[in-house]
Amino acid sequence: SFPGSLKRLYLNNNPLDDMEADTFNGMEELEELRLDNTRMTQLPKFENLPKLVDLWISRAIRSKQIPDPNGPGEITTTLPPEYLYMPDNRLELRNLPSLQNLHLALNHFTELPVFDGNLTALSMIDLRRNDLKEIDGGAFSGVPNLKILKLSLNKIRKMAPLKLSSLVDLDLSNNKLYELANEFIYLSNVKRLNLAHNMITNVAYKTFEQLTFLEELDLSHNNVTFSSNPSPYSGVEIPEEYNFFGVSNQSPVHSNFNLRKLILKNNKIEKLYSDWSLVFTRINEIDLSYNSLKSITATELNFISPNLTLNLENNEISIVDMQYASLILADDNSSSPKEIRVLLGGNPLNCDCHAYGLKTFTSESYDLRIKNISCVSPPELQGKKLVDVPETSLLCDMEMNTTGCPDPCTCQQRPADQTILVNCSGRHLTDEEVPKLTFNKQFSKWMVQLDLSYNNISDFNNTAYVKEFLNKTKHIDLTGNRLTSTLFLERVGDHQTTTFAIAENPFPCNNCQGFQFPWRAYPTKISDLTNVTCQKLTGDDSSHKTYDTLYVTQIKDIGEFCTNPSLSALVVPLVIAVIFLSCLCIALFVTIRYGWAIKAYLYSKGLSWCLFWERDLDEEDDGNEKMYDAFVSYSHKDEEWVIDELVNRLEGNEGFKLCLHFRDWTPGDWIPDQIVRSVDKSRRTIVVLSKNFVESVWSRLEFKAAHAQALKERSNRVILIMLGEDLKESDVQDDDLKMYMKMNTFMKWNDPLFWHRLKYALPHKKPTPPDANRQDVMRKMEQRELAIQLDKLRAKLEQNV
Repeated sequence: SFPGSLKRLYLNNNPLDDMEADTFNGMEELEELRLDNTRMTQLPKFENLPKLVDLWISRAIRSKQIPDPNGPGEITTTLPPEYLYMPDNRLELRNLPSLQNLHLALNHFTELPVFDGNLTALSMIDLRRNDLKEIDGGAFSGVPNLKILKLSLNKIRKMAPLKLSSLVDLDLSNNKLYELANEFIYLSNVKRLNLAHNMITNVAYKTFEQLTFLEELDLSHNNVTFSSNPSPYSGVEIPEEYNFFGVSNQSPVHSNFNLRKLILKNNKIEKLYSDWSLVFTRINEIDLSYNSLKSITATELNFISPNLTLNLENNEISIVDMQYASLILADDNSSSPKEIRVLLGGNPLNCDCHAYGLKTFTSESYDLRIKNISCVSPPELQGKKLVDVPETSLLCDMEMNTTGCPDPCTCQQRPADQTILVNCSGRHLTDEEVPKLTFNKQFSKWMVQLDLSYNNISDFNNTAYVKEFLNKTKHIDLTGNRLTSTLFLERVGDHQTTTFAIAENPFPCNNCQGFQFPWRAYPTKISDLTNVTCQKLTGDDSSHKTYDTLYVTQIKDIGEFCTNPSLSALVVPLVIAVIFLSCLCIALFVTIRYGWAIKAYLYSKGLSWCLFWERDLDEEDDGNEKMYDAFVSYSHKDEEWVIDELVNRLEGNEGFKLCLHFRDWTPGDWIPDQIVRSVDKSRRTIVVLSKNFVESVWSRLEFKAAHAQALKERSNRVILIMLGEDLKESDVQDDDLKMYMKMNTFMKWNDPLFWHRLKYALPHKKPTPPDANRQDVMRKMEQRELAIQLDKLRAKLEQNV
C-alpha cells in the first residue's frame, strides 16, 4: 500500500504484473497517477480518489493467459502484448470528482471503460490507438462536462449520436466510418471536428446542421463527393435540369456560419458549392486539393469572406473561365480590400482561349497563383508554363455548324487580339470557291486572318470575298496560288490595315497595270515582299518558252518592262482628288458643327435613310438575340419618375420595349448575373442619373456592365439622362462614371427637346402602333404592385452594401 498523503505517484515504465483491486484505497490526496507502459494483467479499482486530476493508463495493460479450448485447463497461448481482454478485466471509473484528464491510448480496448458516477470535472479523454469498433450513444453519459474527446486511430464503423452538449473538440480521424447522418445532433458546442482518414462516402445534407459553433472541419482523405444533396426545404433530391434557382447547389456545411477552416483535400468533390462563397463570412481556408474539379468560373470565386486561401491544387481542372471576371471580381473601394488567394498548381490546364482570361486577369483583391501551372494541351504547348506561353498562342477551335465557320475550312478564335483564324490552305479552291464569312453575332466585332495558301486561285480581285469582306480582314495568305495580278491591293488602299502574303505565284514581270504598278503603289500591304518573284520571258520559239525568276525587290528600274505613266495622266487624278478633299472638308465641318440638328431634322421627317454617313448601331442586332430596345438603370428612389414618365411615354406612346428589373428579372437569380444578362439582351442602356443613382451600389454595377459591353462592342450604347439640377461632379465617386460624363454628352430632363433627343438616341426602328401596344403596357403596369416586394429587397441590399 501507499501512504495516503501522496499527491503524485509515477509507476510508469515498470513491469507491474498484478495489482490488487484495493491498491489505491485511502489515497485521498492523490492528484496525478501515471501507470502508462506498465503491462498490467489485472486492473485495480479507480474509486474514491476525490482529488485525482490526471490519470495515465496508456500502453499499460496486457491480457492474462487463457485456456486452450482443445484441452481443458491447459495453458497454450497468450493474446498479443498490451491487449486488454475486456470480458474478464474491464476498466471502471467511479467517484473521481476532481479527475480532469484521462489518458487511455494504446491499450487495444475493444470496449469502452465504464464512466459511471461523479466524474463531473473530467474534461479530456484520450482513447487513441485502441480497437474500438462501435460507440454507443450513452457511452459518455457519466461525463457531463467533457470538452475534448480523442478517438482517432481506432476501428470505429458505427457511432450513435453522442449526448455531450459541452464537447468542444472531437477527433474521429483514422477510423472506418462509411457514412454520416445524425451522429452530431447533440454536439451543439463543438468547434473542432476531425473526420480525416476514414472511408466516408455519403454525408447527409443535415449532418452538421446543429453544429452552430463549428470553426474547423477536417474531412480530408475520404471518398466524399457532396454530389447528391437534397433541397434544404423538402428533403427531396432535385435533378440538376429542374434546379432553376440553385437551391441544391449547397453542401452539408451550409448552416455552419462560423466556419473558419474547411479541409476537404483528397476526396472526390467535383465542383465549388455556392454556400462556400455566399455564406461563410469568416472562413480563411478552404483546402480542396487532390479532388476531381474539372473547371471553375469567375462567379464561383466571388467570395464574401475578406481573407481566404482557396487551395485547388492537383485537381483535374482544365478550364478556368474568367469571362466577365473584371466585373464580377472587381476591386471594391473600401479601405480594407479583400485578400483572396487561389492556388491552382498541378492541374492539367488546357491552354486554349479560356486560359487567356486566366493569364491576363489582374486584381488587387484576388491573387490567382498560376506561376506553377503547366499546359497539358494542345500538343504544341504541352509542358510549357502558362506564364511563358504567348497570349496569341491561346486559341480555341470553332465548330463549323454552330459558329459559322465556312466549309471546308477550319477556324480558331484568338481572344488576345479578337481575331478569327480561318485556315483554307490546300483545299484546291478556285476563284468561285473562296468562302464567304457568316460568323455568329458574338464575333461581329472580331477581325479575320484568312489562309488561302496553296489553292487554285487565279483572279482574287474578282472574288466575292474581296468585294464584301476585306474591311473585316487583317491578313490574307495567298502563297502558292496561280495569281498573275495584284489589283486587289488597290481595293484595300491606304485606309485599311489588311496585308497579304503573295509569294510563290507566277506573276509576269511585264504585267505592268496588273502587277508592277499595284504592288509598287502599296508595298506595305505585302508582308512577304522580299520573297515575291516574277517571271521574265527569256526565250520564245514555236515549241517552248523559257523564263527567268526575278525577285521584285531587286528590280530597280521597271523601264525594261513598263513605260512610265505620263505626267498628264497623273495631273487629272490629282485635280479630282484636291476638289474631292475640299468638298469633304466642308461637309465634315458642317456635319460636326450642326450634326445633331441635321440628324434630328431628317429623322423627324422620316428621312433617316439620308443619314448615309452614320453607322447604324442596331443593324446587326435586328432579327438576332436582342430582346429589348433598352435596359433602364436607375435608383429605386427614382422609380416613380421612371414608371410615370419614361416607361409610360416610351412603351405606351412610342412602342419601345424596355427591360425593367422589377418586371423582367427572374426572382432568385443572382443579381450580378441578371445585370450582365439584361445589358447583353438590350440594344441600349438608359442610365437615369441622380444623387440617388450615384449613391446606389447596384446602380453603379449596372452602369459598369453597360460601359463594359459598350467598350467590348466598340459602340456608344449608353444613354445618360440627368434627372434634376442638384447633381454635381463632386457627388460622383465612381471613376468610370465620372470619366464617361466628361467624355460624352447627356440629356437633361428639363430640356424642351428632351423627348426628341431621347427618341433619336434609341434604336432607329419603326415602332409598333401605340394603340396596338397600349393594352399590353397597361397590363404590365398593373404588375408593378406585384413587384414591390422585390424592389424593397433590392433597396435593403443597397443599404446593407
